[in-house]
Amino acid sequence: METSWSKFLLFGLSACPGCGSYWRQEGLLCATCEAILSVKMAAHVEKVEGLTVRSLFQWEPGESDILSHLILALKGPHRARAWRHWALQFARHHEGHLPSGAWQVLSAPSSKKTKGRDHADSWGEGLADLHGLRFEGKLFGRPGGSHRFLNRDRRMKEHGLVKLTESPVNRHRAWIMADDILTTGATAQAVYRALQRPKHFEIWCLARRTHISCAASGSMLRLGELKGFQI
Repeated sequence: METSWSKFLLFGLSACPGCGSYWRQEGLLCATCEAILSVKMAAHVEKVEGLTVRSLFQWEPGESDILSHLILALKGPHRARAWRHWALQFARHHEGHLPSGAWQVLSAPSSKKTKGRDHADSWGEGLADLHGLRFEGKLFGRPGGSHRFLNRDRRMKEHGLVKLTESPVNRHRAWIMADDILTTGATAQAVYRALQRPKHFEIWCLARRTHISCAASGSMLRLGELKGFQI
């Protein structure tokens, strides 16, 4: 069982990814960096590949250092509290604009072979809890490797999914797929088809990535951090 001290070591001894300050908040950023980033928060709603996408940020790597480094930091371990913080920001900005009814939340598929939780699970659970919705976790997995380094054309082709549960899929339910970053919408389309094209289906994500520059663009953040590039 984690003690208060161990939780502090896991969460507290890390600097703000935006400026390096150790006076950071639950969302990983310090108060100053989060205030700067707040001007980019909004209730973004758009159609991607015919599906409704709701996001808190519109993100293009290189446009905002703080947002880029935050997204990288959120993919680290022990980030459930941070994801819940940003789920709360999503709820506040989309308040009054979200659909009503008995929606159910599933997290985006992962290609990881381990059965542990990942950041999409933490994001989805936070969203479901804040909106009083049922969280189903991962219903589908993605065979093979990660899609991080694929360009748009290959992402659209590599969309096969594996069902992770024995329970039958009910296409008459209203579904929300929770994902941290949405780029081309290929994964969301694969999940939509795997759910037998339900009448009500949306994607709720932290950020909608608006541009893929090349096949290696998935590694831009880490490359920039390792080599000191301003990204």
